[in-house]
Amino acid sequence: MENNENQLPKKPKPAKPKGLPIQQLATKQYADIKTLTPEFKACFGDIDEAFDIIFFGDSSNGKTNAVAAFIDQLLSIFPGAKCNYISYEEGHGKTMRELLVHRFKLNEKHGNCLTLYENYSYEQLQYYIGRKQTAKIWVFDSIQASGLSYDDIAALKKKYVMGKAKKIFIFISWADGKLPAGATAKAVRYYANIKVRVEGFIGFIRSRYGTQKNYVVWEEGAKQYWLKRFKKMLIKK
Repeated sequence: MENNENQLPKKPKPAKPKGLPIQQLATKQYADIKTLTPEFKACFGDIDEAFDIIFFGDSSNGKTNAVAAFIDQLLSIFPGAKCNYISYEEGHGKTMRELLVHRFKLNEKHGNCLTLYENYSYEQLQYYIGRKQTAKIWVFDSIQASGLSYDDIAALKKKYVMGKAKKIFIFISWADGKLPAGATAKAVRYYANIKVRVEGFIGFIRSRYGTQKNYVVWEEGAKQYWLKRFKKMLIKK
């Protein structure tokens, strides 16, 4: 007769994943954003109230400028929203003030809308993103300097972007040719709602929300970079 003490305990029954029948999906109501401009829709698509986006490209091609301009647009789309910009690379450096205050004048346009942080660990992100009255928009500059892993970012997205919190995550990445640099950044690009490769001051966009044209970050710089090809670069391929 077997000794019951030597038997392994039964594993608990796993919780069943939440499903949505297709008839309910067909009638589900989504929060339409009425303040989207035609220009924004043409470039980035008819966005949801929560999504993630990745900007990547080589240095001096307009990547960070594209992000600052995008933040400016989001703060107009979501009046009263706050943005937490985690500057893992430059911290509170003078270059960040030049970009956000002098060049894009975010303080003049939107008031005390943005807080610049030098660092956030994964544990701190898990705790503070979910707090009441915290920022809607979170910028991670850059994925490589943050030290966050693929699993870290995937968990944060599932909990705070796809969950009830309805946050917006903006990732900035170094580039390796025409793709983000490193396995983590490549994975983020793969599952991000919007992907923006910045080259020569033009953002080449792939969006799950639909898009009709590419995004000009700085027209004069783009014309100098692309020369006769400038107009062709604006057309989606």
